[in-house]
Amino acid sequence: MRKYVMPILAVAVLGLATPATAYEAGDLISMHAALQVATGLGVTTVSHTQFLGDEWEIEGRDMSGRYIEVYVDANTGDVLWQTTVGVAERLPAGKQNTGLAGGFAGPTATSGGLLFYGALADRKLRAFDSTTGKELWSVDLGATATMQPMSYLGSDARQYVAVVAGGVVKTFALPR
Repeated sequence: MRKYVMPILAVAVLGLATPATAYEAGDLISMHAALQVATGLGVTTVSHTQFLGDEWEIEGRDMSGRYIEVYVDANTGDVLWQTTVGVAERLPAGKQNTGLAGGFAGPTATSGGLLFYGALADRKLRAFDSTTGKELWSVDLGATATMQPMSYLGSDARQYVAVVAGGVVKTFALPR
């Protein structure tokens, strides 16, 4: 009898449970709705989706294989910004902005409005303005980043960004 009662009890209790969500929904759009927005922009293969509190970050590729990042406002569903990330330097000028992803490490967003990304085939670490998508800075790492960039405040009160590329930790001080 016990072997039948326990499964029935478990089903009854689980049936009353509410589904877990990744965030407190309120009036915010769902991940599904954000993915529909990205699909409407041409993203066909999604490799990464992350909820950042007030926006959805969606990374993926379009039909031609270009790597695209899309940021969707979680309150309105509007596209905050989108960009192809990564450059194919061996191609002729004007055709280099191909969006070549090179690794699996994702971007890092800071509370100061910066977004760092380094897992690209062109071996560069880039900083973007997280509200506009404008590239603010880049540096050649010599190898593709193999970890997500890390940002921290140093003992000298300066902000730093560190990333591993080519098996070496590379650290950069941000301007004051």
